Amino acid sequence: MARDRGDGGGGPLTAHVTRRLEIVSLLMVSVFPAPPPRDDLPAGRDGMPRAHPPRMNAIYFGLKRAFQSTLRITRPRLELFGLTAARFDLLNCLRGSGWMQQRHFRRLLGVTAQTISRMLRSLERLGLIVRQRSSGDRRQLIVELTEKGRTRLWRANESILINGPVRLAFDIALGRERWFDDLTCLIETENLQSMLIRIRHTFGDVADLQYPWHPDD
Repeated sequence: MARDRGDGGGGPLTAHVTRRLEIVSLLMVSVFPAPPPRDDLPAGRDGMPRAHPPRMNAIYFGLKRAFQSTLRITRPRLELFGLTAARFDLLNCLRGSGWMQQRHFRRLLGVTAQTISRMLRSLERLGLIVRQRSSGDRRQLIVELTEKGRTRLWRANESILINGPVRLAFDIALGRERWFDDLTCLIETENLQSMLIRIRHTFGDVADLQYPWHPDD
């Protein structure tokens, strides 16, 4: 199938990411300048000045392990529906209206046009989506969920995000001894979500897919 001209190339997305990283670099230099050399650091056993332990090592390791742990829990559930985490995210872009112009997936998922095209081809082979030219602009490709795709997406969301062991695991992690209390879990989810958004934005993540999680969503 011919490639959608409106979705071709990675220029705008790559330029946007590069510009955001430049802004972050300037921010780090201007707002968080390197501390001046200090002569009052506590001495270690060898008598040499000892700096405070770098807490970022613990944060990087913790985020990495948390990410790998979520995949370890969700990946087997997704495989039951013939999905990967990336395919699941892409299908959820269509959960509202059921269709979308192909070029919009890049903004929602923060990946290149080539990656989007590859994922869409695999979902087409599974019979979960169809693509067709827009009647208003033949250059644009419209991506639409099939009935099979709607059913598969609903069942996957029900199993992974709404009920089942995955939801229970996250409630226990966030609510701890109050895991059964919806308000406690809601407050902890909001705190974690706000922190993750700040981290993602600071590190230049441009993905804009919003999963509903609040009762008002």
